[in-house]
Amino acid sequence: MMMMMMMMMMIKILVLGIMMMIIMMIMLTIMKMMMMVGMSVVVVVVVVVVVVVVEVVVVVVVAVVVVVVVVV
Repeated sequence: MMMMMMMMMMIKILVLGIMMMIIMMIMLTIMKMMMMVGMSVVVVVVVVVVVVVVEVVVVVVVAVVVVVVVVV
């Protein structure tokens, strides 16, 4: 029981930490956008979108492979 509680606490702390990091990153990105107006912002947005799309594709591919392996 104690182990479960400890695990839950660790997971909560990890999630909070990740959320804080994401918020910090968003704040930094906004600050950068405020400073660098124009093409640089467009480039940053494009890069971010590309990265996100690539990550999503990778995750989907991995999930599909895992499902196929498990099923087959």
